Amino acid sequence: MRNPLPLPCLTLTIAVALAGCPSDADQAPDADTGAPEDTVVPDTGAPNDTGEDPGDAFTPDTLPDADVGDDAVCGADDPADGAFPEAAPTADLLASFVDLNHGWRFHTDPDGAGEAAGWATPGFDDGAWETLSATATWEDQGHPGYDGDGWYRRAVDIPADWDGDPVIFEANGVDDAYDLWVNGVWVAHHGDAPDASVWSLTTKDRVEAQLVAGQQNVLALRVRDWGGGGGLWRKTLLRRVLPLAPYEDLLPSPILDGEPALVDLYWRAWGMAWAKIGRGTADNGFAPLYLDEGFNEQIYQWDSSFICLFARYGARLLPVMATLDDFYAKQRPDGYIQRVYSETTGGELAEPSADEPMVNPPLFSWVEWEYARFTGDTSRLAGVLPHLTAYDAWLDANLRTGTGQGLYYQTELGSGMDNTPRGDSWQSAWVDMSLQQVLSARMIARVADASGDADAAASWVAKAEARAALVDSLLWDDNDGWYYDMKVNGEHTGIRHAGAFWAFLAEVATPAQADRVADHLANPEEFWRAHPFPTLSARDPLYDPNGHYWRGGVWAPTNYAAIRGLAQAGYDALAYDAALAHVRTMRAVYDAPPTDTDRLAPQERDGDYATIWECYAPDATTPCTRWDATYYGRQDFVGWSGLGPIALLIEEILGLDVDALDGRVTWRIRRTDRHGVERLPLGAGHQVSLVADARAAGATEVVVHVTASRAFTLHVAGAATPRDYPICPGTSTLRVPLATP
Repeated sequence: MRNPLPLPCLTLTIAVALAGCPSDADQAPDADTGAPEDTVVPDTGAPNDTGEDPGDAFTPDTLPDADVGDDAVCGADDPADGAFPEAAPTADLLASFVDLNHGWRFHTDPDGAGEAAGWATPGFDDGAWETLSATATWEDQGHPGYDGDGWYRRAVDIPADWDGDPVIFEANGVDDAYDLWVNGVWVAHHGDAPDASVWSLTTKDRVEAQLVAGQQNVLALRVRDWGGGGGLWRKTLLRRVLPLAPYEDLLPSPILDGEPALVDLYWRAWGMAWAKIGRGTADNGFAPLYLDEGFNEQIYQWDSSFICLFARYGARLLPVMATLDDFYAKQRPDGYIQRVYSETTGGELAEPSADEPMVNPPLFSWVEWEYARFTGDTSRLAGVLPHLTAYDAWLDANLRTGTGQGLYYQTELGSGMDNTPRGDSWQSAWVDMSLQQVLSARMIARVADASGDADAAASWVAKAEARAALVDSLLWDDNDGWYYDMKVNGEHTGIRHAGAFWAFLAEVATPAQADRVADHLANPEEFWRAHPFPTLSARDPLYDPNGHYWRGGVWAPTNYAAIRGLAQAGYDALAYDAALAHVRTMRAVYDAPPTDTDRLAPQERDGDYATIWECYAPDATTPCTRWDATYYGRQDFVGWSGLGPIALLIEEILGLDVDALDGRVTWRIRRTDRHGVERLPLGAGHQVSLVADARAAGATEVVVHVTASRAFTLHVAGAATPRDYPICPGTSTLRVPLATP
C-alpha cells in the first residue's frame, strides 16, 4: 500500500455506489453542500466542467492494474470515460512529401538566355536535356569548373487531395543563388552575390497558389553559381502541411483561464513542430517519419533529444522516438554516434578526432526513460540498452584525458553551448559534459532495471555515484558555491555558466550545495534577470544583455534542464516562477516582435516576425543576438524552443507530472484561476482530464474535476495539502483542502 493514511473513496457518476466505495448515504453530509469535506461531490449528469467528450467506453478487461490504494476497488461496471483514438495519421503524413532528390532535367545557360527562351514555362520541351540529381553539385556530375547559370526542370504529379492545403518547396542547399518558377509563374529569389550565397541554407517558399492539384506540374529553377560546385546539392522536396486541427484531439488541451495567451502559444508551438516533420528517403536511410529541427539539412543529437522531451506529449500523433532511432541506426560497431548526420545522404559530417570528436551531450538515456515513464511503454528499452551502453563506453574511452583527471571534456560546438567562455580548459574537465555523464549513467541504470537486468542496473548506479563523487571533488568550489570547468592546471575557471545547471538533474549536489547553486539562480545580479535564466552570469565581464548567443542568451534546453532540476530537487517555487517568466516572455516577444529589421539576418527577412525564436535576450523583451552579436537568432524555432510553451506549461505552470508506469499523476496545484488539462495521456489507450475551479483568495479548498478512462492515483501537492487520492474510471469532483500557510 502506497500511503498508510486512510484514503477517501471517490464516488463516480453512476447511480449505484461502486464496489468498495460507500454510497452517498454512508457519507456524513456537510451542512452546506450535502457532501463531506475532502471527498467527492457526485456529478448530477450535467455536462462536466471540462467540456471533455468522454468518447467511447473501454470494456473493463482493457483497464490495466494500477496501485490506487486500498480504498479504491473499481467495480466491474465502472464506466471508462475519456477514451481516445490511438491512430496517428501516418499514411496521410507519408503521402504529404514529394522527394525531389532525383530526376531533374538540367542544362547550362552560359549566355543567360534561358528565361527569354521559355525554359521556365511548363510547355517547354526539355527532352534533350541531361538528367542530374539534386544531391550533388553540377561540377560533381559532369560539369567541372563551370560557373554561371544552370537550369533545372522537373515534372511533378500533385495529388488531388493536396488542394487547399499549404505546400512548401524546400531546398536545403543551392550553390549559390536561385530563382524558382512553378508552372511558368515566378515565385521567389534566394541568394545574392558576393556574400549572400544560400549554398548551406534551408530556403522555403509557399507554392500552393501556383500548383494545380490532381495534375502534373512543372518546377523550374535558374541557379547562378559564382564559384565552387554549383547547383542543387542537398535534399530538395515538396511538403504539404496537413492542417493540424483535425488531429488536435490527439494532443493534450491545456486550460489556463487567467492567461489564455499562453494556451494560444502552446497551440502555435505544436503547429510549428507539425510543419517540420521529416521524411526518410532511400538516400538517407532514416525512419519513414521523424521530428526535425528544421533549420538546416542535418539532424542533431542535442536538438533531437530536447524535441522528444516536449513531443512525448504528442506521442499519439507524432513520430517521437523514431527521431532517436535515426541516430541508433547510424551507430558504429565501436559504439560511436556522431552528433550530426546529413538528411541528404544519411552520412556523418566529419571524421571524429581528439580535437573534434563530433559528439553532443549524452542525453539519449534520459529521453528514453522520460518517454517510458510518461507513456508507460517500456517495449523499446531492452532494444536501446545496447546502444546506450556502447555509446557510453566510447565516450569513456575517448573524451577523458589525464588533464581532466577522469572527468570528461567537450568542444564548443559539441557541448551545444557554442561560444560559452571556458577559460583555459581545453581537453580538461568540462562541468556540463561531466554532469551529463552522471545523469546518463543514472538513466541507463533505470533502463536496465526496467529491462529486467538488475545486475546491470546496480553496476550503472555504482558508476553514476563514482562519477558524481569525482565531479564533487574536482569541480565544486566551496568558496563560490558553484560547479566550474577545470583549467588544464587543475584550477577552476571561475566562469559561472549554464553547464552547472545540470547538477540538479544529475543529483550530484548535497542539499547544502544545491541551496547555494539555487541562490545564484535566484540572484538578480547573476541569473535571475528580466528573462531568467541567462547562460552566463550577469557578473561575468563577457555577459551580453542582448544575448550574443551563449554569452547571456536564454535558451530552451538549458532553461528546461535548470527548471526541471530545480523542481526535482524541491525548489518548487523557484521552478514555477522561472517557468512562468520564461513562457510569458516568449509570449511577449511573440506579441511585440522586432521592428528593427536591420537586426534580422538577410535570409530571415520575410516580413512576419511574430514567432517563436531560437533564443531570447535576458535583459530585454527581444530575441537574443546570435554568434556575431549583430543579428537576431533563428525564427520559427520549434525545434527545441517548444519546450517552454508545451513541456514547461504542462509540467511547471500547470504543475502536472505523469508516471504511467506507476499509474500515478502528481498535481502541484498553485494557481487560483481555473486551470488544468484535458486529454492528458495516461498510458496506452487512456487519458485523463483534470481541471481545478477558480478559487478566491483565502479559500480553504479547491474543487477539482476528474474524467478518466482508467484507474490511477492522483497525488496533490503545491498549495494543496499533500495527499494521495485513488481515482476510478469515470467522472468525479473532488474537494481538495489547501495547506495552511
